[in-house]
Amino acid sequence: MTTVMFVLVGVLLVGVLLGSGLHTRAIDRRYRRVARLVRELHEREEALARTGYGDEVDRPEDMLHLGGRHS
Repeated sequence: MTTVMFVLVGVLLVGVLLGSGLHTRAIDRRYRRVARLVRELHEREEALARTGYGDEVDRPEDMLHLGGRHS
């Protein structure tokens, strides 16, 4: 009976460790994807800044007609 309990505890422990490892990999994959998207967004913002596009709405009072706040 004790051997069965040790086997069950061992199987449970292996399952928890495998599940934890798979979950960590999934989170890491998602983090890398978000980091890549943020990097692309920053590159696009820098490209727009270099072209001067959007300078006409850089002031908060110019944003009033858009119905939003300047961020």
